[in-house]
Amino acid sequence: MDYTIPMIVDPQGNTKGLFCAHTTEGPVVIVFTNVPRWKRFASALAPVLAKQYEKLGSVTVQAASLDGLLAWIAKVDPAMAAEAAVLPDSAPLYGQIVEYFEAQV
Repeated sequence: MDYTIPMIVDPQGNTKGLFCAHTTEGPVVIVFTNVPRWKRFASALAPVLAKQYEKLGSVTVQAASLDGLLAWIAKVDPAMAAEAAVLPDSAPLYGQIVEYFEAQV
């Protein structure tokens, strides 16, 4: 399965790391398999990041399961893998996070 992983990119186009939303539930990385949900998320988040002189990027990772994806995240960003929950875009928290960013514009 293809997973789209949100990344933070600096103004020069250099990847800074995984995007993590800080929620009352703790830090969360949302991974996407649903294109319309990814587009809604990206549209809501991009203007918020622009105010901080950052951009939203993404990387597509092929993994057989969410566990396989977690292994990839642990290799790429061990600190993030240790502290953040990784949730699929079907998780109820997805809607709350998107609505929060949509309200920031």
